[in-house]
Order: sequence, then structure tokens, then C-alpha cells
Amino acid sequence: MRVLEFNRNTPCVVPIPYYVGGGIEENLLSFLVARNAYPDQIKSELKDVGASRLDDIAGHISFLINIFEQEGISYLEATYETLSQVIKSLYEDEEWKGSSLIIYAGSWRLFYTYLTKINVSHNMVMPKKLKVSSKAKKDDQFLSHTPGSINYYDNERETMVPTEYLIFSDDYREKVISMDQWFELYSYLYEEDPVYAILAATMLQTFLRIGGVFQFPMAPTKQNPKWKRYAQLKQGSKSFQELNYIKKGQRRAKCLVHLCTMELIENEYMTPFYDERRSLYENKYAKSKHAKNKARAVKDKFLWLNKNGTPVSKKELQAVFIKASEVLGFDVTAHSMRHTGATQLLWLYSEQHKITLDVKQSSSIHVWLKKQLGHASIETTEHYIRTVNRLESEDVIAEMLPVALPASIEKMNLPDEYLVIMERAIKQNEIFFRGIDYDEAA
Repeated sequence: MRVLEFNRNTPCVVPIPYYVGGGIEENLLSFLVARNAYPDQIKSELKDVGASRLDDIAGHISFLINIFEQEGISYLEATYETLSQVIKSLYEDEEWKGSSLIIYAGSWRLFYTYLTKINVSHNMVMPKKLKVSSKAKKDDQFLSHTPGSINYYDNERETMVPTEYLIFSDDYREKVISMDQWFELYSYLYEEDPVYAILAATMLQTFLRIGGVFQFPMAPTKQNPKWKRYAQLKQGSKSFQELNYIKKGQRRAKCLVHLCTMELIENEYMTPFYDERRSLYENKYAKSKHAKNKARAVKDKFLWLNKNGTPVSKKELQAVFIKASEVLGFDVTAHSMRHTGATQLLWLYSEQHKITLDVKQSSSIHVWLKKQLGHASIETTEHYIRTVNRLESEDVIAEMLPVALPASIEKMNLPDEYLVIMERAIKQNEIFFRGIDYDEAA
């Protein structure tokens, strides 16, 4: 997999895009030069931009190119169907705001428009922007003060970002699930493939987005040189370790991973399943055309392998959550794990530390909460506070908590061999949330 980066240590305003270990990305460089010096060659009404804005645009486009590279396709081969899935994933699984997606989509559209103009062949056919007429504000037009005159101006709406992504919400009430629903989901995912259930549980307990959980290492790496497996962590004095990962926007972040989570991964996935799946990876998958297209070799280490020995992909995990929603009868996405886990954690923390959950105290709560969730905006903290407030006011907060276990495991209609597994899962979930204290790792 190639990684696109920039050389900014040049006298030129334009950042130089290059592939690590490879050559210059000439099409992107040509676009950035045109955007900086000859914007009318791209689009007649384009305005000049400063160095900072040009750098932002370069970052938007390289972000998309790198996503396509991770999927094993070139940005010239990618279709709009692929792009729409990227946008959906960024919104649903990475928690991007609709307004941010529109900014990025604008840069992507401009780049592909330029490629078309300079006759570079590609497969990206984007939907046209939608022209809308809006009434001008009264004070914006002198003529609008004339009786009977109404002035309008034409605008364009970015159609790549669904309008529902732009609807404002100040809490996550509709994105959290109850404990009954969680264990129904866990059971369903486990029957599909145990790795899906363990991935979901890991996201619930770490609050990682889908992009973060796929960065869990097998062993120490350059990004996580001090990473420990469960047995090693258990021997130490701390019940946490830090996971270094790259979050949205290619920014570095850290997440605390509890001993309970490492035990879950080890006992419910690694010990019973991993060796067989690793053997399938080495002897079958690594020799396949799919592996070659993604530049994967026998020596490569992947933690999350499905029952066929294939590395689990984001698209694969998203698909199984969609199927789970259809089968179980309630909406749930991979990102629901983050919202549900964080809501539980915030409520339990407030109980343990006698903190009043109120947006008026959001500054002090934000300092603590952002440490684990990795978000910078205090607005996100306020969303979680309002979520707990509204769940409490609806008298359903108890249903969302780890102590609100299913009234009966039998009602899930599980095969006999899964009953013991579910009992372990229920016990582990309660121990994790009741025993957690993130102040310990501060």
C-alpha cells in the first residue's frame, strides 16, 4: 500500500505531493499549481487562495487518495459508488459532521473536475450540484427596500453529502443501545463470526471509532513500541496501556486500553481461534489475487482475521452491522458502540465522583472525557452530557447501563454451545464498566 505525503520544506507555496518510497504524484501537483497560480483554468469563478487554504485543499485530496490506497485501488480507478461509501463511513463510523464533509467533498470535486479538463482518464462520475434559489436578506440589497420587489440569488448545493447529514442534533440519544440490545447484538455477531463480536465489544469498551479499532497491534510496533499482550500486561502493576493510533484527519491520538479488554481479546478470540485463522491466512489468503492487489505478504501481521483467514475490513464490519439491524429489528452501527460505551462511562463516572452532569460544568468534565474519547471539541462533551440527561429524564438510563443485564439469557434462543459464551460476555461487560477508573491512568 502506497502512502501519499507532502514535502513542505521548499521555497514554493505549493506543497509537493509524493508517495513514501516512490515518486511525485504528478496529477495532484499539477492541480495544486493550477489552483494556486491559475484558478480560472479549473473553474472560471474560482478565487485566489492563500498558502494555508491551499495546504488544506492538498490535505483533503491526499486524505481521499490514501483511503483509496488502503482499499487497494487507484484514485483514477475509483468510482462514485466507492466514494459514496467513503462519505457514508466518515459520517456514520468516524463521526464527521455534514458541514466538514461538504468542505472535503468540494476539494474532491474540484480535483476530479481538473483531471477531466486536462484529459486525464478516470472513473469518477460525480452527481451534479443542485442549483437552488434563495431569497436575499432585506439589508443585503438596496432594491429590496422598494415595495413589491423581492430579490433572489442562485446558489449550489453539494449533492455528494446527503441532506440528512446536515440535520443538527445536540445529543446522541438515538445512537445508543440498551444492554438487552447489546447482548442480542453480541450473540448475533458471534454466530456470524466471533471476531465481529469481539471487535464490537472492543469498540464498546475503548470507545474507538472503526478506524481506530483496526489499528490494534499484535505485538510491539513502531507506532506502539511498548504494546503488551494480556499475559504481559497482567504481570505488571497497571491495569491500562496506551494505544497510539491515527484518527480522522490523519492526526495522532491515544486511547487507554483496559486489562479487561485485553483479557476479552485473548480468551474469547486469540486463544480459541487465532492460530487456525493465521494458518489459513498464510497458506491460502496470502497467495490469493486479492492479497496481491493489496500488497499483503505472508509475513504481514493482522490481528483481526475472519473465519476464512482474511483480514477483516471496515466495509465487511459495516456490512455485518447493517445485516444485524435488519435481523434484530433495531438500528445499530459500529459507531453505536462508541456512543453507548461513552454514555455508560460518563454516567458511572458521575456517580463515582459525585459530579453533577450539566453543560454548565462541561469544561471540567471535558478535560476528563476527552482523554479517552480523543475528541477536541467541548461540543462533543456537551452532546454526551445531554444524552445522559435525557436518558435520565426518560427513566431509561438503567436500561443503558452495564448492570442492566438481560432478564433471561434463555430469551435470546441461543444454541446450547453459546450459552456459556454469553454468560462470560455478560460477566465480563459488568466487571469492565464497574471496575473501571480512568483516573488511575491519568
